Amino acid sequence: MTQTSDTKAKTATAPPAPLRLQKAALAAEIVAAAAVVISLIFVGAQLSRHTNEMVASSHHELLALLNDNDNWFQNPEFAALMARSEQGRDALSDTEYLQLAYWFGQRLSLCENVFERRQDGLIEDGMWSAWSNGCAAINQNPTALAAWEERREWFAPAFANWFDAQRE
Repeated sequence: MTQTSDTKAKTATAPPAPLRLQKAALAAEIVAAAAVVISLIFVGAQLSRHTNEMVASSHHELLALLNDNDNWFQNPEFAALMARSEQGRDALSDTEYLQLAYWFGQRLSLCENVFERRQDGLIEDGMWSAWSNGCAAINQNPTALAAWEERREWFAPAFANWFDAQRE
């Protein structure tokens, strides 16, 4: 069986079938790798956006809790009670102290929540500075400190240690 000159020319210029498959496979691998890189970039961008949304949402939730806690000040009697609490535990009746201890407990729970969210990366540096200053200010009220000493074990050790360190 003899080959014609056309068949010989085609055979001489066309690579063998296995070589063509190897080149096609290599091209497919390059395209697949590029698709993976593009997908990872997209996922990274989505995660970043989601994290930013979580931080903003976390801050708004905390502000709502703070506003709920501060609604007590709409009551003039409570505001006067809070002012008297600056004189210490002895300036209050047992009922008044219990009411304030409950309020301080709520405020400290909110502070603990902020502290934990900070540890989880959901509170940015600027926000943490403001929150931590507000939470540390509770240490300036002698009645709040009396309530804290009675309830310290109700809080996570890391928060309790941080709160105590704000007094020093």
